[in-house]
Amino acid sequence: MNQKDKFSKEDGTARVDEQKFRILIGCLLYLTTTRPDILYATSLLSRFMHCPSKNTYESSQKNFEINQRDI
Repeated sequence: MNQKDKFSKEDGTARVDEQKFRILIGCLLYLTTTRPDILYATSLLSRFMHCPSKNTYESSQKNFEINQRDI
């Protein structure tokens, strides 16, 4: 996740399916048990579970893909 990314509830991008976003955040939270270095990014992204936008979903997906490669 880029440190300069700014997230907000109303960022002007399209909304994504909440269920897909919750599943992705759940996978990232599961990974935090073995990878505590992703805890901050995951907790930041999980704040938007009730109103996920395309930006937060893409950041979550990118975070998951990076960690999946590292395993």
